[in-house]
Amino acid sequence: METAPFPHAEQENSLSFRWSDASTLDLMSSDGTFLRAVIESCRHATSGAPDAVYPGFGEAMAGAVTPPPDPDGPPLLGTSYVKVVRGQEVADGVVEAWYCEYTNHLGYKVIDPKSDDAAYVIGNGGTTRSAWRVEYSRSPGDDGLLVLPPSNQKGDQGAPSSNVFGSWKVLSINTESFAPGTFLANDCIGQAPDTPWNWPLTDEPQYGPEAAAALPPYPGWPEAPG
Repeated sequence: METAPFPHAEQENSLSFRWSDASTLDLMSSDGTFLRAVIESCRHATSGAPDAVYPGFGEAMAGAVTPPPDPDGPPLLGTSYVKVVRGQEVADGVVEAWYCEYTNHLGYKVIDPKSDDAAYVIGNGGTTRSAWRVEYSRSPGDDGLLVLPPSNQKGDQGAPSSNVFGSWKVLSINTESFAPGTFLANDCIGQAPDTPWNWPLTDEPQYGPEAAAALPPYPGWPEAPG
């Protein structure tokens, strides 16, 4: 049976983020803004597009323990689906949040090893059974002033035009895999929304002549103040 292709991107070098609304996190809150900006910037930084990180990201990550960036890796194309599944205050002003990222609609330009032709890796059909953990502090800045990340950040832009991190700081980011039926496994298991129903259930990369589409971001970011 022929596998249904993903929609193709209208232009190369495009990556968008679509977030699931969750009872564990109000995406329009200051915490929602901070986590969205951190996670989206981290994806850019570790995926061959360090120049695409958001204003203020370096200051927000100062001193954080994170996965190493890969500035020489191929830029990711397509749509990343993200869902926050747990969030709680673990100490005074310190928050721990867990999120899942679904990468079925992400890929990059490669040479197809079977044909030696230029092609795109278009995600894979494997199901996500891992989650990322972010720990951050709602702390004042070095000047002693507490600045909250702005709330109600939404729009048709793919990135914020100004610093939306406030004075808060990331302490650490790491990923963990979970066996079926254990903590968080059932929260994250599955595929990205709108993955073709007959997309092969394999962790092996799939190759195609076109990149997966970078769909409009959700909830996106507002335009710069006029």
